[in-house]
Parts: sequence; C-alpha cells; structure tokens
Amino acid sequence: MHTIEYVLVKVIYEVLRRIPFRVSLVLAYFCALILQYIVRYRRNHVYESLRAAFPEHDNSQLKATVKDVYYNFSMLWIEILQSWRLNKTFFKKNYKVHNWESVEEALRKNKGLIMLTGHFGNFEWLGYYVASRCKSLYAIMKKVRNPRINNLIVRTRENLGVRLIYTHGALKKGLSVIKKGRIIGIVADQDAGDKGIFVNFLHFFRFEKRGLLDGAGLCCESIAKYRTRRAEQQ
Repeated sequence: MHTIEYVLVKVIYEVLRRIPFRVSLVLAYFCALILQYIVRYRRNHVYESLRAAFPEHDNSQLKATVKDVYYNFSMLWIEILQSWRLNKTFFKKNYKVHNWESVEEALRKNKGLIMLTGHFGNFEWLGYYVASRCKSLYAIMKKVRNPRINNLIVRTRENLGVRLIYTHGALKKGLSVIKKGRIIGIVADQDAGDKGIFVNFLHFFRFEKRGLLDGAGLCCESIAKYRTRRAEQQ
C-alpha cells in the first residue's frame, strides 16, 4: 500500500512540475469543486467549524467562505508539489514581507528565535522564504506513516534550506537549537489531545502542544509573528 501511495504522489508531482502557475489556478478550482460537491471531503465538519468560528455570518457568507476553504486547500497542495520552482528570484517577485528587520534584530542578539504560525495561507512556502534569507531555520514536523513519502518530504524541505526536527524528542533538540541562536519554526494550531495546553481557538477549546512554547521566555527574547496570504498570481 505504501508503494502505491508513493507512486501516486510521484505521478501527480511529475504532472504538476510541468504546468505553469497560471494553469495551477484553474486546476485548483476544479479540484476544489470535486472535493466539495463530489467527494464531499469533511464537508459537514467544515460547515460546523465555520458556523462556530463565525456565528455572525449569514448563509450566503458561510457558503462563500466554505468555497474559499476548499479552493485554498486544493491550491495549497498543488503549490507544495510545485515547491521545486522556488528560489530567491521567485520570492523577490512574488513576496512582500513587512518588518523583516525584526527577525534580523532578534538574530543579532544570538538568543534564538521562535517563529510561530498556523495552517494559514501557504505555511510551507513561508518556511522556504525564511530559509532563503536565513541559513539557520529548523522546523518541527510529524513523521509521515509512509516512509517513502516521508523521505520525499524531507528531501524537498532540506533541499530548500529547512532543517527538520521530528516531534518525538523535539523539546530537547529544539531547545538546543534555540540556545545556539538559531530559528525554530512551529505550526502550532492542531489539537494535541490531553497532553496539550487548553486554549480558546476560534470559539473552540483545544489542547495545543506543550513543549518549546512553555519555556520560550526562558530561552529566547523575541517571538516573531508572520503569516502568508495568497494574492492573485500574475
């Protein structure tokens, strides 16, 4: 089964790497329609979550947001599979970053830096952007069950300058990285179960992961907050 999954991912990857970004926009639109109306992928969960998060939205606003959720989800995976295109020239042309000087200032203090974000916009490319400007970025990742796909993900990320720390043992390794004055990237908006910290997140109570964030104030002076937002590609 792992081999079949890997072959399928590789076939999709080889197809996507040969099409331009403009075509990707159209492809993502059709993929979103299939996921929403034919596959109905987690459709009830999407509606229920958005109703709870945005109780002020009427039905038309809710439907428009659901449509955007599926489009963003589709476009995200298409972009991830096209990550081989990324380089400094691409980022300079397509990315507009505010307050980057705060990152440089924090790194000059040599006390380490935690960059915290959620699964918002293309969080994957955000990491690659940071890695293109800093040679000291580490990211925490959960190991994928399929070892061949896991190795593909690891190779892609490391080729683009992101060094990885698996969640198992991440606290010890992460603190070591911070003490050396480097950057830790964390995507920290998933439910960690009863081992996490109880927080209110968009009207839901969730358990966020314990670990580096518990002791962040002891190890590094600054926490930089960034997000990515997809604009219409030219």
